[in-house]
Amino acid sequence: MADFPALEPLRREWKFPDFPTLDYEGAGGSTVSFEYGDTPTDQPLTLVYKLLSEAEMQLIRDHYLAQQSVHPFNLPAICFAGYVTPADFFDPTQQWLYDGEPEEELVSVGNYNVDVALRSVRL
Repeated sequence: MADFPALEPLRREWKFPDFPTLDYEGAGGSTVSFEYGDTPTDQPLTLVYKLLSEAEMQLIRDHYLAQQSVHPFNLPAICFAGYVTPADFFDPTQQWLYDGEPEEELVSVGNYNVDVALRSVRL
C-alpha cells in the first residue's frame, strides 16, 4: 500500500458520509433500519489541485496507476492542511480508493490542474 503523494490541495470537496446500516423486513412489508457502526463508509472526497508542476502531476499519475482503483491507501496529513481537527470530519483510520481517473487539465506548458475523486473504505 502506497500512501497518496504528499501534496497540499487548493481545496477539498466532501459530503457527509453514510453510516453502515442493516435493513430488516418487518411484518406487513415494513422495513426497519439499524445502524451497526459508528465509522462512516463510502465517504466521497475530491482533492482539487491547481498549477501542479509536471513532476507533481506525475506523482499522482504514478500513484493512480499503481493502486488501480482496487488497492486502498492512506492520505498524508498535508491533504487535510487547514483543518483544525480533520478527525472531526474524517476517521483517521479509514483508507481511500480512487473513485475514477483523476481529471487533468493542461493549463500551460508544464502546469496542470487536477481533480482527484476518492471514496473512503473500511477494512
